Amino acid sequence: MKNIIALIFTVILSNMLLAQAPEKISYQFVVRNNNGVLITNSNIGIQISILQFTINGSAVYVEKHNTMTNMNGLANIEIGGGTPISGIFAAIDWSNGPFFLKTETSPGGGTNYTITGTSQLLSVPYALYAKTAESLVGGLVESDPVFTLAPAFGISATNIVDWNMAFGWGNHAGLYLPFSYLPDWVDITNNPFAITGPALNQILKFDGTNWVNELPDFAATNHIHGDATGTESGFMSGPDKTKLDVLQNADGSETILAAGTDITISGDGTGTNPYVIGSTAGNIRHIGELFGGGIVFYVDETGEHGLICSLIDLSTAYIWSNANGQISGNTWDGQANTNAIVGQSGMTSSAAKLCDDYTNADYGTGIFSDWYLPAIAQIETLNNSCYKINMTLENDGDPLTETLSLLYYWTSNDYYTNQSLAYFMVAGSAYFTNKSDSHYVRAVRTF
Repeated sequence: MKNIIALIFTVILSNMLLAQAPEKISYQFVVRNNNGVLITNSNIGIQISILQFTINGSAVYVEKHNTMTNMNGLANIEIGGGTPISGIFAAIDWSNGPFFLKTETSPGGGTNYTITGTSQLLSVPYALYAKTAESLVGGLVESDPVFTLAPAFGISATNIVDWNMAFGWGNHAGLYLPFSYLPDWVDITNNPFAITGPALNQILKFDGTNWVNELPDFAATNHIHGDATGTESGFMSGPDKTKLDVLQNADGSETILAAGTDITISGDGTGTNPYVIGSTAGNIRHIGELFGGGIVFYVDETGEHGLICSLIDLSTAYIWSNANGQISGNTWDGQANTNAIVGQSGMTSSAAKLCDDYTNADYGTGIFSDWYLPAIAQIETLNNSCYKINMTLENDGDPLTETLSLLYYWTSNDYYTNQSLAYFMVAGSAYFTNKSDSHYVRAVRTF
């Protein structure tokens, strides 16, 4: 691999929300080779470490990124938005510095970091402002001449408390003289308003047009204002207050929650065992997604399980097996077929063993070693998703990944002692061919 010289610089974006500092730091770098030539349109891996106190200090936060350089050799990442390795970006105490930024770069992507650099993080505008605000002692004196002439200038904390209390009473229209604030209910027993009618055993509620006596509905169930006979006066008796306090279903059914699609609920809603609501939607996968060391080409009805094919052909010319002898095999279980082929007496070289021994490179989707040679039904399913597979691999920005070819690929099914099924990809047809023939090999795995 060529030595790469990386010219790296940072730009801090004031991506502020209200008075808060941004949660990420924009980071740009230009990559050149040892001759000073720009490395353009290439995959780059970079690991970022925030070091505390000294240039060789302990890392309080580490993350990694995979990105692409553009036609000018420039790449962009956001520190705080990568894949965390250790630490929590939002938990960094920036006041307890100084801090240093360590970069480790891997030309060609992945985690083979060959370039290392460390520089001190300097103050930025919002940080300097925070430093000033931190030292402020005492209150601020409002000197805006426009504001000091406005009615709002005289509002005190006590005024705000009073207003909030009055707002909770109800109607604020000021239409009912001589009062500006009128509750939307009133007990006639102690009513100060000039309302005619019976003076006892009434609770009036203003419905926007008329005053309505609400007492019969409440009294009938012994909830408010006296018992069912209406013989008590006043707003609410002691026994009725007790009844109101327990006015809920004994089994708590008024607060029962039911789970829905992709939603889970645990707990019974009590103080000691509160409801906990979760979601399974984050596990849903789709065809064409780069995942699990390869690319998804089949998903079952749950969206959580399916099949993945490798991002490369393991070979473009490999024999089915050096050993003769029919295993027959299952038309849909390539893993079982692969185990049978690898375990066959006298077998030293086979397409199945090539898959069984395969461990994928890290393309940013994890490293796995549970690959196998697909059965005929599995490779037909792969072919049915060929459009999405090839479109994704053609546009993933990684020159090392390979699209499916319009050629023969081995399946893990045989028919005779010396013949096995090869599948003509893209065209979509299967043929019997000698086990000693050489064809393409693409591995699959289950998730």
